Amino acid sequence: KAIRRQRQMCKETVRILRKKLADQQAIPAYIVLSDKTLHLIATQQPTTIEAFGNINGIGEYKKEKYGKEFIELIKKVLKK
Repeated sequence: KAIRRQRQMCKETVRILRKKLADQQAIPAYIVLSDKTLHLIATQQPTTIEAFGNINGIGEYKKEKYGKEFIELIKKVLKK
């Protein structure tokens, strides 16, 4: 149950970050990351840029543009 709760919390927090990034750029959230990719991030919980870049749906551009923010957020969630 603890792992499930942690994944759910991670999913919610990465969804909020995706929305924030999309709003800053005035683009739809799915352009930042698809729901499928968001789910993979919440499940795999990457803590390095390399691991983030290995997730299906994350290319070099998104890795460079968004990786650091998502990694920092995931690390905070994992510490809770």
